[in-house]
Amino acid sequence: MSTNAVVVADDNATSCSEIVEWLKANDVPAYATSDSSVMKLIEEVRARVVICRPGSTGIALFHALQEAGDPPMVVLLSDAPSAKDEIYCNGRMLVAVIRTPVQM
Repeated sequence: MSTNAVVVADDNATSCSEIVEWLKANDVPAYATSDSSVMKLIEEVRARVVICRPGSTGIALFHALQEAGDPPMVVLLSDAPSAKDEIYCNGRMLVAVIRTPVQM
C-alpha cells in the first residue's frame, strides 16, 4: 500500500465519498471510512494524512491518533462559524483546521 495515502473519516458517508472522489481525481490515493474501523485502515494503508470533521468519528479518531507512535497529519474540516483556518502542533501531531468550503 501507498505511504502517501489519505484517509477520510466522516460520520456522513456521502460527504466522505465526495472528498475521496475529488482526491482520486487529482491522483491522490484516498480511502473513505465512516465507522470505527478507521484506525485499522490508517495502519493498513500507512496514511500520512487523515481528513475528518468534528463529529463522533472525528473526535474519537483525534484522540486515538494522539496515542499512535507515528501519527499522521490531521486535517480537521469545520463548518463552525467561529472556526479559523490555522495550523498547529499539539506536541504529537500536526493539525490543520480548515473551514469547510461551500459549494458554489
